[in-house]
Amino acid sequence: MKEEYLNIDAKNFPKLYDQYWNELFCFSRHHTGDEEAAKEIVQQVFISIWERREKLQIQTSIRTYLYGSLKLKILEHHRKLATKRKHENFHFAETNKVSNNTEEHILHKDLLRELQAAINALPERCRQVYLMSREEGMDNRSIAASLVISEKAVEGNITRALRLIRNHLKIFRSSFIFFTTLCRVSEDLCNYLII
Repeated sequence: MKEEYLNIDAKNFPKLYDQYWNELFCFSRHHTGDEEAAKEIVQQVFISIWERREKLQIQTSIRTYLYGSLKLKILEHHRKLATKRKHENFHFAETNKVSNNTEEHILHKDLLRELQAAINALPERCRQVYLMSREEGMDNRSIAASLVISEKAVEGNITRALRLIRNHLKIFRSSFIFFTTLCRVSEDLCNYLII
Protein backbone atom coordinates (compact mmCIF):
# COMPACT_ATOMS: atom_id res chain seq x y z
CA MET A 1 0.00 0.00 0.00
CA LYS A 2 1.37 3.36 -1.00
CA GLU A 3 1.88 5.85 1.86
CA GLU A 4 0.37 9.26 1.19
CA TYR A 5 1.61 12.69 2.17
CA LEU A 6 -1.12 15.29 1.93
CA ASN A 7 -2.95 18.23 3.36
CA ILE A 8 -6.41 17.62 4.76
CA ASP A 9 -9.34 19.29 3.00
CA ALA A 10 -13.07 18.73 2.46
CA LYS A 11 -12.36 16.61 -0.60
CA ASN A 12 -9.94 14.07 0.86
CA PHE A 13 -11.20 13.94 4.47
CA PRO A 14 -14.18 11.59 3.81
CA LYS A 15 -11.91 9.19 1.93
CA LEU A 16 -9.39 9.29 4.75
CA TYR A 17 -12.15 8.67 7.29
CA ASP A 18 -13.59 5.73 5.36
CA GLN A 19 -10.18 4.21 4.70
CA TYR A 20 -8.83 4.31 8.27
CA TRP A 21 -11.81 4.43 10.65
CA ASN A 22 -12.27 0.66 11.10
CA GLU A 23 -8.54 -0.05 11.38
CA LEU A 24 -8.12 2.67 14.03
CA PHE A 25 -11.24 1.48 15.84
CA CYS A 26 -9.89 -2.10 16.10
CA PHE A 27 -6.57 -0.82 17.43
CA SER A 28 -8.30 1.46 19.93
CA ARG A 29 -10.71 -1.26 21.11
CA HIS A 30 -7.78 -3.61 21.64
CA HIS A 31 -5.96 -1.07 23.83
CA THR A 32 -8.96 0.20 25.78
CA GLY A 33 -11.01 -2.97 26.12
CA ASP A 34 -14.11 -0.82 25.71
CA GLU A 35 -15.98 -0.62 22.41
CA GLU A 36 -17.77 2.65 23.15
CA ALA A 37 -14.60 4.31 24.41
CA ALA A 38 -12.76 3.06 21.32
CA LYS A 39 -15.37 4.61 19.01
CA GLU A 40 -15.21 7.89 20.92
CA ILE A 41 -11.41 7.99 20.77
CA VAL A 42 -11.34 7.39 17.00
CA GLN A 43 -13.97 10.08 16.54
CA GLN A 44 -11.86 12.48 18.61
CA VAL A 45 -8.84 11.81 16.39
CA PHE A 46 -10.81 12.61 13.25
CA ILE A 47 -12.54 15.63 14.81
CA SER A 48 -9.17 16.99 15.89
CA ILE A 49 -7.79 16.57 12.38
CA TRP A 50 -10.83 18.24 10.83
CA GLU A 51 -10.79 21.18 13.24
CA ARG A 52 -7.08 21.81 12.63
CA ARG A 53 -7.14 21.01 8.88
CA GLU A 54 -6.21 24.52 7.74
CA LYS A 55 -3.11 24.71 9.93
CA LEU A 56 -2.22 21.02 9.87
CA GLN A 57 0.63 19.98 7.58
CA ILE A 58 1.28 16.27 7.90
CA GLN A 59 4.97 15.61 7.27
CA THR A 60 4.84 11.85 7.69
CA SER A 61 2.50 9.33 6.12
CA ILE A 62 -1.21 9.71 6.95
CA ARG A 63 -1.27 6.26 8.54
CA THR A 64 1.70 7.05 10.82
CA TYR A 65 0.17 10.37 11.78
CA LEU A 66 -3.24 8.80 12.55
CA TYR A 67 -1.73 6.05 14.68
CA GLY A 68 0.43 8.57 16.55
CA SER A 69 -2.66 10.69 17.29
CA LEU A 70 -4.65 7.63 18.25
CA LYS A 71 -1.98 6.44 20.70
CA LEU A 72 -1.95 9.85 22.39
CA LYS A 73 -5.75 9.80 22.70
CA ILE A 74 -5.64 6.28 24.15
CA LEU A 75 -3.07 7.39 26.73
CA GLU A 76 -5.23 10.39 27.57
CA HIS A 77 -8.22 8.05 27.98
CA HIS A 78 -6.28 5.82 30.41
CA ARG A 79 -5.08 8.87 32.38
CA LYS A 80 -8.66 10.11 32.72
CA LEU A 81 -9.84 6.66 33.83
CA ALA A 82 -7.08 6.46 36.44
CA THR A 83 -7.97 9.91 37.76
CA LYS A 84 -11.66 9.03 37.83
CA ARG A 85 -10.97 5.81 39.74
CA LYS A 86 -8.76 7.67 42.18
CA HIS A 87 -11.52 10.19 42.86
CA GLU A 88 -14.15 7.46 43.14
CA ASN A 89 -11.99 5.52 45.60
CA PHE A 90 -11.41 8.67 47.65
CA HIS A 91 -15.12 9.49 47.60
CA PHE A 92 -15.97 5.91 48.60
CA ALA A 93 -13.47 6.03 51.47
CA GLU A 94 -14.84 9.38 52.69
CA THR A 95 -18.44 8.18 52.43
CA ASN A 96 -17.55 4.99 54.26
CA LYS A 97 -15.79 6.99 56.98
CA VAL A 98 -18.85 9.20 57.47
CA SER A 99 -21.09 6.12 57.46
CA ASN A 100 -18.90 4.43 60.09
CA ASN A 101 -18.89 7.57 62.24
CA THR A 102 -22.68 7.70 62.04
CA GLU A 103 -22.96 4.04 63.00
CA GLU A 104 -20.56 4.53 65.90
CA HIS A 105 -22.54 7.52 67.09
CA ILE A 106 -25.82 5.60 66.97
CA LEU A 107 -24.34 2.58 68.71
CA HIS A 108 -22.75 4.78 71.35
CA LYS A 109 -26.09 6.50 72.02
CA ASP A 110 -27.84 3.11 72.25
CA LEU A 111 -25.30 1.87 74.75
CA LEU A 112 -25.54 5.03 76.86
CA ARG A 113 -29.33 4.69 76.91
CA GLU A 114 -29.09 1.04 77.96
CA LEU A 115 -26.43 1.84 80.55
CA GLN A 116 -28.70 4.47 82.10
CA ALA A 117 -31.58 1.97 82.10
CA ALA A 118 -29.33 -0.59 83.82
CA ILE A 119 -28.28 1.95 86.48
CA ASN A 120 -31.90 2.95 87.05
CA ALA A 121 -32.85 -0.72 87.53
CA LEU A 122 -30.31 -1.22 90.36
CA PRO A 123 -31.60 -1.61 93.93
CA GLU A 124 -31.65 1.77 95.73
CA ARG A 125 -28.55 1.35 97.98
CA CYS A 126 -26.59 -0.38 95.21
CA ARG A 127 -27.39 2.46 92.78
CA GLN A 128 -26.49 5.09 95.38
CA VAL A 129 -23.07 3.50 96.05
CA TYR A 130 -22.42 2.98 92.37
CA LEU A 131 -23.22 6.61 91.46
CA MET A 132 -21.05 7.96 94.27
CA SER A 133 -18.17 5.78 93.08
CA ARG A 134 -18.44 6.14 89.32
CA GLU A 135 -20.07 9.50 88.73
CA GLU A 136 -18.93 11.51 91.74
CA GLY A 137 -15.48 9.86 91.81
CA MET A 138 -15.56 9.12 95.54
CA ASP A 139 -13.31 6.42 96.98
CA ASN A 140 -14.70 3.52 99.03
CA ARG A 141 -13.71 5.03 102.41
CA SER A 142 -15.50 8.32 101.64
CA ILE A 143 -18.62 6.50 100.45
CA ALA A 144 -18.64 4.34 103.60
CA ALA A 145 -18.30 7.41 105.83
CA SER A 146 -20.98 9.32 103.93
CA LEU A 147 -23.52 6.47 104.05
CA VAL A 148 -22.46 5.17 107.48
CA ILE A 149 -21.75 1.67 106.18
CA SER A 150 -18.61 -0.46 106.13
CA GLU A 151 -16.07 -0.34 103.30
CA LYS A 152 -16.81 -4.03 102.77
CA ALA A 153 -20.48 -3.16 102.15
CA VAL A 154 -19.39 -0.46 99.67
CA GLU A 155 -17.21 -2.99 97.80
CA GLY A 156 -20.07 -5.51 97.78
CA ASN A 157 -22.54 -2.96 96.40
CA ILE A 158 -20.12 -1.86 93.66
CA THR A 159 -19.42 -5.48 92.69
CA ARG A 160 -23.15 -6.22 92.61
CA ALA A 161 -23.88 -3.07 90.57
CA LEU A 162 -21.21 -3.93 87.98
CA ARG A 163 -22.48 -7.52 87.70
CA LEU A 164 -26.09 -6.37 87.17
CA ILE A 165 -25.03 -3.73 84.66
CA ARG A 166 -22.96 -6.26 82.71
CA ASN A 167 -25.89 -8.65 82.62
CA HIS A 168 -28.16 -5.88 81.38
CA LEU A 169 -25.66 -4.96 78.65
CA LYS A 170 -24.83 -8.54 77.59
CA ILE A 171 -26.58 -8.03 74.24
CA PHE A 172 -23.85 -5.56 73.29
CA ARG A 173 -21.10 -8.06 74.13
CA SER A 174 -22.33 -10.40 71.40
CA SER A 175 -21.34 -8.00 68.64
CA PHE A 176 -17.57 -7.99 68.10
CA ILE A 177 -17.82 -5.09 65.64
CA PHE A 178 -19.73 -3.04 68.14
CA PHE A 179 -17.36 -4.02 70.90
CA THR A 180 -14.27 -2.83 69.00
CA THR A 181 -16.08 0.36 67.94
CA LEU A 182 -17.17 0.96 71.49
CA CYS A 183 -13.66 0.55 72.84
CA ARG A 184 -12.47 3.24 70.45
CA VAL A 185 -15.29 5.57 71.46
CA SER A 186 -15.34 5.13 75.23
CA GLU A 187 -12.98 3.13 77.39
CA ASP A 188 -15.27 3.50 80.42
CA LEU A 189 -18.25 2.06 78.60
CA CYS A 190 -16.09 -0.69 77.19
CA ASN A 191 -15.23 -1.81 80.74
CA TYR A 192 -18.86 -2.72 81.36
CA LEU A 193 -18.82 -5.19 78.53
CA ILE A 194 -15.69 -7.05 79.56
CA ILE A 195 -16.58 -10.28 81.26
